[in-house]
Amino acid sequence: MTVISPTLLKGVLAMLLSPAMVIASGLPTPTNAQLVPPLQVSVNFPQANTNRGAPPRSRGAASRGACGNSENARRELEIAALTPKDNILKTDASNPNIYLSVPALRNAPAEVLIVDKEDDTVVYAAQLELNRTEGIFKLALPENLALRPDRIYTWSFALICDLNDRGIDLVVEGWIERSPLTSTQKAQIEQAKATQQTLKVAEIYAQAGLWNETFNALLPLRESNPTAWSELLNSVELGEFAQVPMSEPVR
Repeated sequence: MTVISPTLLKGVLAMLLSPAMVIASGLPTPTNAQLVPPLQVSVNFPQANTNRGAPPRSRGAASRGACGNSENARRELEIAALTPKDNILKTDASNPNIYLSVPALRNAPAEVLIVDKEDDTVVYAAQLELNRTEGIFKLALPENLALRPDRIYTWSFALICDLNDRGIDLVVEGWIERSPLTSTQKAQIEQAKATQQTLKVAEIYAQAGLWNETFNALLPLRESNPTAWSELLNSVELGEFAQVPMSEPVR
């Protein structure tokens, strides 16, 4: 029986495990990217202080008959604001978006109001006519709105069921708080954007408590990364809307 010396055995093993031998054998070699563990990113939105006095997060609901669609009078109309649990929409933007879950609407009059909480000044008022499919509706406020930093505003969205009886409007409301990013946070976001780390951008916004920016960052990933989208909504007890499509205009 031939005895292989330990020294020779080590040499054979070293040769078999070398990159050159692996390549020659046709086996795939791990790339540098595969050797680096994936970046762990959390888009859980932080738990907020619920004692600041904002109105509770609620939904406006009524029968469709009350809004002029008598053929569907038995079905319920419901509008829900997609906001954090404390119903305070913190944002770095001077004209943030408000996201609502809306039913299918045809020629439906609606009203939007933004009021400065400190002095009750109406800073924005508009009436709309909505023709939309059921889903998540992005209410984009005008670019010239210019909400002031470190200021709180109340917002309300009313679906007008009867122009002669505004008391039966379907209304959802909440607060907007303009909260600018720090220079450090801005630098972190720019770095993440430069390397196309969208989830990292969303994580930084979430850690800063900025709901508008976190939602905006993750919205385009609803289909490509449903896990992250669901994680965000579940963290604020809105998981039921994770599969809801975007509301589209109807002509």
